[in-house]
Amino acid sequence: MKAERIFVMLFLIAVIMRLLHWQGGDAMMICALGGLSLTYFLFGFYVFGVPGYRRNTLLLSIISGILLATAPFGMLFKLEYWHMARLQVLFGGMFSLIILVVMVILRYTSVSEYMRGFYRNMIIRAAVLCVLCSILFLTRRHHLLALEYWDDPKMAVLKTKYYNTPENQQVKQELLEYIRQKNAQGQ
Repeated sequence: MKAERIFVMLFLIAVIMRLLHWQGGDAMMICALGGLSLTYFLFGFYVFGVPGYRRNTLLLSIISGILLATAPFGMLFKLEYWHMARLQVLFGGMFSLIILVVMVILRYTSVSEYMRGFYRNMIIRAAVLCVLCSILFLTRRHHLLALEYWDDPKMAVLKTKYYNTPENQQVKQELLEYIRQKNAQGQ
């Protein structure tokens, strides 16, 4: 579906914007992954259905949409460093794996050529989401921060400390002071 492709392209642009430290990368990532998740959740029956065979795939499309919606949502949590991100990514990966296994079984037991196309498309979606969630689940926060702040290792270290101990006021002040210094040098 076109909306799905648009959200994926927005996500890729948001990743590039964040790596280059351009303004709006976070907002674009929230719109892209949040929009993809909502599209799967609310319109899974339309996005995943095969034209002309939507009635045959309706229930499976709705269930798949609800379960697959957790994957982009979990990826968003992990990439924005929000609380409970590992749990969200774990659920997204597990639900994607469940859909993947079910679709593979149905694909090889189906006799209808149209349904095989539906199952193939669902296998591709579920496999991509499962792999991305698995990679993000296994990637530690400090590695993501080191990748994001590839040009400023001190910022990566300070943000890692802050995210690991958000209640520590000394670490928070140290991070804010460093950001103020960087902003003063940039003006």
